[in-house]
Amino acid sequence: MSYIFINIIAEDNMPAGVTQAAQQYTFDLINLIQTENLWDLKDNPTALKTYMDEKGNEIKQNSLNQHSGAFATVKDHLQQSSNTNNNVLYYFTRNKDLNSLQESLEERVKGEALGARHDAQLAKRQFEVNEWTSGNKLDTLFFFQLLFISLMLIAPLLYYNRLGIIPSGAFYGILSLIVIALLLTIIIRARYTEVIRDYRFWNRRRFPTLPAPRPAPICPGFSNDIVEAAQSSMNAAQASFSSGLASAGQAVAGGLTTAAGAVASATQ
Repeated sequence: MSYIFINIIAEDNMPAGVTQAAQQYTFDLINLIQTENLWDLKDNPTALKTYMDEKGNEIKQNSLNQHSGAFATVKDHLQQSSNTNNNVLYYFTRNKDLNSLQESLEERVKGEALGARHDAQLAKRQFEVNEWTSGNKLDTLFFFQLLFISLMLIAPLLYYNRLGIIPSGAFYGILSLIVIALLLTIIIRARYTEVIRDYRFWNRRRFPTLPAPRPAPICPGFSNDIVEAAQSSMNAAQASFSSGLASAGQAVAGGLTTAAGAVASATQ
């Protein structure tokens, strides 16, 4: 009866204050009914003990059920929190792995780029060294060719000199010219290589470094005269612009004449 009355009150659409008062009245009615039941059972100790045991067991079971439900709820929440922490730790580990992988790839690409740059510079420098060495060898070969040609010229002259066909004076004169030409060639080529030729590029000359040009002198009086003349001409043109284009042109011409005079006087 009490439970039916509570449900009826709970299902009615009542204001909050009325509902609370009805619930309090219902609880008081339940307590009164239970008190009457206990009063009826006071003369029957066996029934009273049975009733008390049932109520005690019911209270224990309800308390146990509530604690079990609360423990299960807390356990579920703890399990969810643990799963969340595991997921966060997994994401952190994966992000760390990805960061390490990216850093390793970056270091690898950087190393390859530096290696390619070094190889390119090394190949370029090696080409320059090979070109310089080849040019130097060709220059040496040119000297030996001149020496061989000189010897080929001197040998028949010496033979004819021994036979008496060519006099000794002519022979020694020609020999002196050949030796002088050979020495001049060696000196000029050696000086060009040591002094004029570039140390890095065989086919490039090394020019002396020119000193920096001196700054132009500053003439404050000359500059001020030009600026004042130009400003006066512009002011005159603006003042006479309202009176017509003709007068403005005359004012500009007068200003330019003044500026030319200032330039001429400053130059003198």
